Amino acid sequence: MTPDDMAATSSAEPTLSEEEQAEVDAADQAEPLIEDFIRMNTNASADPDDFNRGDFEDVAISTAQRDLENRLESLRNFGNTNEGREEVISISQPEFFDLDNPDEPAVVEYLVCTDISDITNFDADGVDITPEERADRVLKKYGIANYEYPDETQWRVAYAEWQEGESC
Repeated sequence: MTPDDMAATSSAEPTLSEEEQAEVDAADQAEPLIEDFIRMNTNASADPDDFNRGDFEDVAISTAQRDLENRLESLRNFGNTNEGREEVISISQPEFFDLDNPDEPAVVEYLVCTDISDITNFDADGVDITPEERADRVLKKYGIANYEYPDETQWRVAYAEWQEGESC
């Protein structure tokens, strides 16, 4: 073996099993939806009257989509708005469900810690109604589902559940 052959052999990437590769691909496709979902929620909350609720379909499905739509309607009904941005602090290693079960949607699940200290809530009169006791950080469990798996374009946030009593 020449030195070049040895270098090529020692630097070769380990071969992943089909299941491991499916998990890597699913995580690569699903994880960006977390930031997209948060950004969409922020945009809707900043200007609920002019926000197109149909845009939620680009990032959410199922319970998460209904939650976004209900929140938007509530903001519209009360005339409330938010200013500021939610920032992702950390995203846990993913857990995978049903990537190999064609009868169920594929799901990639994460625990996500975000900083919401920059967000201020306003009522219809522009009065700051941000609760004083609100925590600066929140922990949510995000489930990103793909009902058309393995179609990589069909990942959507299916649920974003507050993990009450847990901090990050």
